[in-house]
Amino acid sequence: MTKNIEDNQAYCMNMVRHDDPERYLTVLFAPADKRRSLFALYAFNQEVAKTRENVSEAMIGEIRLQWWTEAIEQILSGHVREHPVVMELGEINNLKELAPLFFDIIAARKSDLYSDGVADIKALTDYAQNVGGKLCDIAVRICNDKVNVDNNIAVSCGTAWALMGLIRAIPFHDDSETSPLSFGIDRSAEEIGEQIKPLVIEVSNVISESLEEAASGYNKRQDNSPLLLTSILTGYMRALIKADYNPYEMHKFEAGKARKILSMLWQGISGRISLK
Repeated sequence: MTKNIEDNQAYCMNMVRHDDPERYLTVLFAPADKRRSLFALYAFNQEVAKTRENVSEAMIGEIRLQWWTEAIEQILSGHVREHPVVMELGEINNLKELAPLFFDIIAARKSDLYSDGVADIKALTDYAQNVGGKLCDIAVRICNDKVNVDNNIAVSCGTAWALMGLIRAIPFHDDSETSPLSFGIDRSAEEIGEQIKPLVIEVSNVISESLEEAASGYNKRQDNSPLLLTSILTGYMRALIKADYNPYEMHKFEAGKARKILSMLWQGISGRISLK
């Protein structure tokens, strides 16, 4: 039994380290007794986020996402499916309280399965709030399960992170019909980087507003390790500006791993979110 538990923990940790390396780094800053739950949460996120790329048609994706909804419902009723991520989710102390947020994330991921993306910037922000904001909210609640937390800060940080992820993913969606940022994009255009620039600026403005909201209410009395992503996000904003809001060029200006770790250390020591 002990070996199975260790295997499940390693499965989640290795998945996050490989597929979500920046969140992996933030977990290393979290209290030791919270890391297992955070790795389970972020492994769950990878499982549902990759649904679209792992299925051949939308209906199969719907079934797969429903499987995750039912798996969490069964944990709450005392039955844990024999899947390493599910079994680790079952060890989260306050899962009953957090379950509605998990369900919201799963529901939002259904839109990934269809090629029409979202309708406008508001719909895009709502999508990011559900897949990123609520994920960050869960993480902060896990780290502060006996402390009252301001979930608005976590939601703002997670929403901003998700929106930046959509911008950075634009170059990888060239051959795909499915992207939440597909509205307003003519993929037949030769200069797609320039064509998409107004949309990227609009999204980056929402990111800046979300960061400002988070920075103004940052609570030094709680564990904020999940919010360390914002230090990396600030670097991505700088890179995007240097690239003149062209997502195809911003990788040239992005910081390396060591710089990201240093920025997280600075945020942890200073106890505030930098907006520059």
